[in-house]
Amino acid sequence: MHNQPGSPVNLPDFDHCVTDLTGPSLPERLAKLPLFRELPPGLGYPVDALPKVLSDAVSAIVDLTQCQPAIAAGSVLAVSSLAAQAHANVLLPHGATAPLSLYLVTIAESGDRKSAADVYAMRPVRIAETDGQAAYRDQLDNYKLERESWDGAKAKIIRDKALAMDPAALKEAIGQLGRPPKEPLNPSIIFAEPTMAGLQKAYHCCRPSLGLFSDEGGQMLGGHALRDESRLHTIATLNDFWQGSPINRTRAGDGHSLLLDRRLALHLMIQPGIAHQLLGNADAIATGLTARLLVAAPPSLAGSRHFRMPAPESSGKLQRFTSRVSEMLSTWPHHERDPQRLMPRSLPMAPDAQHKWISFHDDCQTRVSPIGVWKGIRPWGEKAPEQAARLAGVIAVVQNEKVGEIGEDSMAAAITIAEFYGSEMLRLAGQSSVDSDVHSASDLLQWLRKQNKTCFHLAEVYQLGPNNLRTAKAAQLACQILETHGEIVPLSDGLLINGKRHRRAWMVVPD
Repeated sequence: MHNQPGSPVNLPDFDHCVTDLTGPSLPERLAKLPLFRELPPGLGYPVDALPKVLSDAVSAIVDLTQCQPAIAAGSVLAVSSLAAQAHANVLLPHGATAPLSLYLVTIAESGDRKSAADVYAMRPVRIAETDGQAAYRDQLDNYKLERESWDGAKAKIIRDKALAMDPAALKEAIGQLGRPPKEPLNPSIIFAEPTMAGLQKAYHCCRPSLGLFSDEGGQMLGGHALRDESRLHTIATLNDFWQGSPINRTRAGDGHSLLLDRRLALHLMIQPGIAHQLLGNADAIATGLTARLLVAAPPSLAGSRHFRMPAPESSGKLQRFTSRVSEMLSTWPHHERDPQRLMPRSLPMAPDAQHKWISFHDDCQTRVSPIGVWKGIRPWGEKAPEQAARLAGVIAVVQNEKVGEIGEDSMAAAITIAEFYGSEMLRLAGQSSVDSDVHSASDLLQWLRKQNKTCFHLAEVYQLGPNNLRTAKAAQLACQILETHGEIVPLSDGLLINGKRHRRAWMVVPD
């Protein structure tokens, strides 16, 4: 006798948990309801709006990898921001300045060539890091010798009994040694998934303009930096870096220090299934981090990428971008006595560029009004004018780091790009605002698929499953949601494993 719709499946033994679901017994029971509303199609990335050095790089990466233009553009803009942020700030019409730091997030499935695109865009950065390593090793050896000599000379002075009796003479003798040798700067530029304490520490030994880039951004979202006990500190620190604010650092053993005039560019590449952990995170929304992000989620091209040879000119296009960024990374303006404290100049807008920016600013205010098209992404829309100004500065400086002002063409390009990211944020807003319990159920479903689970029991979920389902109550609720949506089917007799029967158990319905 066939099971009736809504009734549990009777599969009491793990060895009999077989998902032959092609027969007529459970057609209604296994009808699935999607967990999320399907995303509406997005706009194409406005590659042609970018200046030639950037649009050529994007088109070359697309040709070489067959990725979506939005993926290539995200990587190219992130690297451009990393290079430009050391050289200038943008001067806004009302007199405030803003760094050229951009925070980009690219959402794409595994296999959509995120990493391949990033490898090409990151070439100038990796070259700078690699070339700097050889010189750094030699400089570090010399520093250690000089420091050992300096420390020895100081120790000898301190041991001098005559000087020990005269504090003024002791201070003068130590002063005559001069300052201790300064440790050479570590050539590392990119950090993939540090804690905020680790990132702040890096600014003590590395250049003052760094990047937080990861083609596996999920590792950062699930890592220590964004765990419950660290999340607020991480988000607040990222917000401070975006603003260009001084960063306070207090550590046991290291004492207190203040990081001035540092810059951070960010690019996280994440998969759609975990995007809500960032875009839908209540703390990230409440503190304004999500409003500072430029997010793109292009559709997958899987199944449509037939083999073809890249165009001969693509290598040359990419090399011009690599050379340009390499020049910018080779030096940075800094205080005369402190190479770790940037001195970026203020980059004003030309009159025509300023007019365009003010028009865009006022248009954004209309869009975020209670009846405006951006009312659902109001915090992001409020920051859109500044995003456009930052983008314009990056575009101008990448073309010429000595440029004196932002021209009309750069501003027009920046506004077009900001419009694209606004449309993406609006498109994604509905999905990221879905109830967190549904997202937790989605996390569980992904975990079950990844673990190739045919059947499972409740204790497995809260003992071994996703981090946000570490209680029986949370795990039970996630299972109920998946059951309602037809993704899993309850086992009436439970599940027998190694002689132990687990009463609350389910069978996973295959795709």
